[in-house]
Amino acid sequence: MSIYVNFDHLMDYKEEDIMAEYIERDALIERLGKNLAACNPGTFSELCFADAIETVKHFPAADVAPVVRCKDCKYGEFVPWCSKYSCRKVKGFLNFHDFYCKDGIRKENEK
Repeated sequence: MSIYVNFDHLMDYKEEDIMAEYIERDALIERLGKNLAACNPGTFSELCFADAIETVKHFPAADVAPVVRCKDCKYGEFVPWCSKYSCRKVKGFLNFHDFYCKDGIRKENEK
């Protein structure tokens, strides 16, 4: 039996439109562990889930850091006339809502 998967729809995206997704290793291992526990002992499924857990444990982590976007930053102030955010830390600096910088600090929950 053959399975054909059509990936032609991915050709519509530019490289900059595709963002990598990052997951928490411990959360994935926990989920795979639940799947492993549901397997019948000695089955191929049990072997696959056990192997997947070991692979995830030893797979190198990505070098990522959380960022604060202008729309969520305590220094970001929305400027309606240009539909951008003004940075109160850097005078005259206008950014789109999804821009981020090294100085971003998440604003406290506003009520």
